[in-house]
Amino acid sequence: MGEMDQGDYGAAVGYLDRGLAQERQRGNRAGSAVFMMNLGFINLRQGDRKAASINFEEALKTAQGMETPNLTISIHVGLAAGHKAQAEYEMAIQSFDKALEIGYCIGDKARQAEILWWKGDVFYAQGLYEKALDLFRASTPTFESTGGSKHRSPGAHFKG
Repeated sequence: MGEMDQGDYGAAVGYLDRGLAQERQRGNRAGSAVFMMNLGFINLRQGDRKAASINFEEALKTAQGMETPNLTISIHVGLAAGHKAQAEYEMAIQSFDKALEIGYCIGDKARQAEILWWKGDVFYAQGLYEKALDLFRASTPTFESTGGSKHRSPGAHFKG
């Protein structure tokens, strides 16, 4: 594939659509779910929350029953981000709780801290600052001791 400028979402969507078609043709459910999830994140960044939600729900259905806990966590995080963007805070919390439950099951402390941070951000968006700060504080020591997760380290800069 050719090089793509950052922010070239049209090219990214084309690339992901082609990749998704290839993974479906191969019968690779995990690969298909990854491409659908990434399409969801692109649609979310572009403000198309309805398309993003469809992508994330389809990715979740495709990944269902597979032993892909980190993928499933990422899909739930995407769903939660979409709900948060639409001010559907309770649904965002539910999606983060599902992701957090999986994080606990696989024992990934950095991933748990990451999800707690994002969940705190939902409370912060609602003006529930004490709840948000409690979650930010709960996640920070793990980020400091582990260097964050391989996914993202939202709490790495928090020193509160």
